Amino acid sequence: LDANGFYCEATSFVIASGSTYLLGVLNSRLMDYLVAETSAQLRGDYSRWKRIYVAPLPIHEADASDPIGCAHHARIEELVEDMLVLHQQLGADDAVEGHQSLLDEIRATDGQIDAQVYELYGLSPREIEIIEAARHN
Repeated sequence: LDANGFYCEATSFVIASGSTYLLGVLNSRLMDYLVAETSAQLRGDYSRWKRIYVAPLPIHEADASDPIGCAHHARIEELVEDMLVLHQQLGADDAVEGHQSLLDEIRATDGQIDAQVYELYGLSPREIEIIEAARHN
């Protein structure tokens, strides 16, 4: 999320949105898995996050008649806000001990976002296991 109005110097892919919810969902393991399964892979096993691969992603929209979905939506936004603060702190932290603690908090928050996305999309334990295993290959 660019809150400072930076310019891209090299090839970059940008989504013009300030939505912390969208940021959380797109950075989730679920979306990473879906893009990896459908996009061209680059050297180092990286996915190409081009429009052709991102546009068809099933982004769950909040529906006021679905209080559970709205709760997940709000929780993802809260966790992403927490993640942004943690990354700001990480960038400003020079202490080795504090650095590892922040990395642990970032990892934990990332896991919480993934858990919210898995629940929001109604994934089964087996589906989650497949996605988690694919990330470690």
